[in-house]
Amino acid sequence: MQFPEIVLAADEPLDEAFRYVVSRFSDQGFPVQTLEEITAQLPCADQISLFTVSGTRDLHLFVVVTREWDEPLVLTTLESLLSLRQAAPTLRLTVRFIAAHPLPSLLAYVFEDSMRGQLESEAILEVRFDFDTPMHLERPVYLARQIQRWLQDFGHRTLYPDQLETIAWINRFVLEELRQPVIIDDEPYEPLNSLICLGCLVGEVLAHQPQLQARWVSSEVLGGAALEVCPRMARSERSWWSWREPEPPAPAIEWEKAVAFNPIGRVIQLFREGETEDLMVFVERVLSYWDV
Repeated sequence: MQFPEIVLAADEPLDEAFRYVVSRFSDQGFPVQTLEEITAQLPCADQISLFTVSGTRDLHLFVVVTREWDEPLVLTTLESLLSLRQAAPTLRLTVRFIAAHPLPSLLAYVFEDSMRGQLESEAILEVRFDFDTPMHLERPVYLARQIQRWLQDFGHRTLYPDQLETIAWINRFVLEELRQPVIIDDEPYEPLNSLICLGCLVGEVLAHQPQLQARWVSSEVLGGAALEVCPRMARSERSWWSWREPEPPAPAIEWEKAVAFNPIGRVIQLFREGETEDLMVFVERVLSYWDV
């Protein structure tokens, strides 16, 4: 669909700008549905106006804003739009902005019509920009499963936690997709929420390696969730001719000899540093720590 190109005057009254935008769309034959009742329930109701246009496959949600962006407006707009998208999970809802001021890179990234934008919008609802969120010991496992599901839903890519190829794919994905900057008169956006989830998946791949025993712990030294790793003790097999004795109990795990690694921090560092970092090198270092 080729939508009208509209330029709004800075700080123009929102009501006037909204009526102008809706009339331009209607004059060109687009089926416009205004959302006054829904907008009135949002925390930023007096600062944005919404309308939709139905496409052949998508429902396009247009956001009209005339005032200058500041942090409270950005965050309330983000929260409002994510809640609307979450309320209609069966719809393919694309968000488009008609704004008088340049769009902040956070909103441009999250509502970009791409897999990485969809991933970050889902991850925000789980992580909420909080690096300490995964410190609860069940959270990293949950977040790893979530991003595994999102990648399958949005990218039709199935990643398996017991395969090291998953690490190589995440490495390429961060470098080739997530690091492509979104800069609109602003600093590049860092998709911290997606990176935390990907780091949890990297940790789960390590935890699923048969030669390792691993668990998530809270580490003050590493500044958050860490993966504590030690070699898995093999069970001894004893047999007498054709008779096999019952397997002895698994030996106790000697967690006091474990070493803590930070897969979440490594994924964030890969995003920030680029090709000078390599997740496969990190994983190989973990696997070779005990020559297992």
